[in-house]
Amino acid sequence: MFAHGDWAAGCGSCDGQAQTAANLEAAIAASEPVFHLQIDVGSPEAPLMVTMDCLEIFPGDDEGTALLGTFHSGQGGADGHNALYLAQATLDHPGDVPGTGRWSPITKLSPSASMGYLKQVPGSDEVLLAFELETHSGNRIVLRLYEDRAALGANAWLKELQLDNSVTGAGSAWPTNMHNLGTPSIASVVPADCGGCACAGCAVGLYFHYYTTTDLPGRGSLSFPPAASGAPEVASFSWQASFAEHENNAMRMAQADGKIGARAQLDSTSGGGSFLLYEAQMAEAGESYFGWLSWRLLLYQRGCVGQPAAQLGLAFDSNLVTLANPHATVVGDWMYVTAFVPSEPFDAAKAASYAECEDHAECSQCSSCADNPMVGAGPPAAAGPMITSIRVSQLFG
Repeated sequence: MFAHGDWAAGCGSCDGQAQTAANLEAAIAASEPVFHLQIDVGSPEAPLMVTMDCLEIFPGDDEGTALLGTFHSGQGGADGHNALYLAQATLDHPGDVPGTGRWSPITKLSPSASMGYLKQVPGSDEVLLAFELETHSGNRIVLRLYEDRAALGANAWLKELQLDNSVTGAGSAWPTNMHNLGTPSIASVVPADCGGCACAGCAVGLYFHYYTTTDLPGRGSLSFPPAASGAPEVASFSWQASFAEHENNAMRMAQADGKIGARAQLDSTSGGGSFLLYEAQMAEAGESYFGWLSWRLLLYQRGCVGQPAAQLGLAFDSNLVTLANPHATVVGDWMYVTAFVPSEPFDAAKAASYAECEDHAECSQCSSCADNPMVGAGPPAAAGPMITSIRVSQLFG
């Protein structure tokens, strides 16, 4: 087992944060994003188009000619929950951004899950899948191990760990059981030297969010136990999870008053640091439309202490500035960036009222609403998933 600080501290510097944020902002602004990405999850007799919500990209092959993607949808979910799907697309050229009509569903990974995240186990063909298991008694994080991409496509996993919801909170020496844990991302996988066994003893670092009076950032670590041969195993599992203090403080110093949730990890190819691109609400307004309008993307350099995160000042030609649920995946020389676009920016009356959020009773805190004015967004942007690609060299040089 490794300690949190071994993987979460990063390089301990803030030097690259502002420049990397500026590079990322410029690269995305100059790209050609695809909005409102949809896929047919029906049958030839009864097609059914749904949006690929909270899409996360994964290389579909070793040659960089295909993409895999996890997404969730209420369609196909059990007992009122989301269903988590795996889809694939073929690329016409490196950096190609496949839009609606070019994605095909492969399998349903779970009928009660959302927020899927895939990670290759270094030095092997094995793939780890993390997701948020949805239940009526509270959501929790699940980790699954697959032998390779083919097994992932068949949803033939070797072992599933359902992680407990105990988190050591701010200023606490003891873990407390939380009602909901979710939006997992796999920060690191360090394989054990075990002679080719299935990820036995892999040290896995995770980021996630959990709920108290608002959504807070957390991080945790575990040692993945051996997977037995034969039938897939399911096991409840205790792990080390805690409040991500430095990440939280950086978001609060950047005037994020509300929820802090999903994040993408961007690792410099030249050793210049590791970064987390977070979603954060600038208004403490929860699920109200003020809250949904206030989602912004903020970049944090792992290990940075004492400085605010850098907000990305993205503003597309369509006036869209509201983005959530970022993911980023490197495929060859390209980085695929995805985000979720809420529907609220396309209601002009709601968007126009956001700048005066502090004057509304349902917005209890909003120290930066006036600094984040909005007008109604329009085409070509649209609600649902957004996907684009940028060259890695644009981000890190």
